[in-house]
Amino acid sequence: MAAIVGAFLNNRRKERIYRHFSINMNCDNTEMRRRYRFDNNGIEIIVQLLAQDLQRKTKRSEAVSVREQVVGDSTGRDKSTVSRIISNVTDSMVDISHQFITWPNRVQQQEIMREFFTSAGFPNVIGAVDGSHIRIIMPKDGHDFINRKNFASINVMAVCDSKGTKHFLFEVEGQ
Repeated sequence: MAAIVGAFLNNRRKERIYRHFSINMNCDNTEMRRRYRFDNNGIEIIVQLLAQDLQRKTKRSEAVSVREQVVGDSTGRDKSTVSRIISNVTDSMVDISHQFITWPNRVQQQEIMREFFTSAGFPNVIGAVDGSHIRIIMPKDGHDFINRKNFASINVMAVCDSKGTKHFLFEVEGQ
């Protein structure tokens, strides 16, 4: 009987230990721009815009801060956590995109078409599309980011009106 009681007591669940990863979020502007392509002010603006959606209150463990989610440094984070963060940040950015991405109304469309025709002879055009490969530091297992010129990049496209005003900016999947 003592062996059964002893075995039962030894099978108690271990207390979970949650690891807190402290990445250096206090870099100077030069280092922040080098690592993340934004300075501290730019990161803070994005954090403020997305904070309401990304802030998590939890009693189980320490939630990943909004700043860490926005900066996207995955050092020491579990792959499923990083995947969830990417999805949440992307969804939050799409939710507020209407504040920054605009499409011209009917009157504006007519004006833009007239300007495109006057300046370049293009009839019925309301936008010009262009793209560029933005050089990045290749992530681990990031061979999908290697472009045809053999360097790591993200393919970004923009749509502009006849005056060169950007109306839409997006990343293209794949290379």
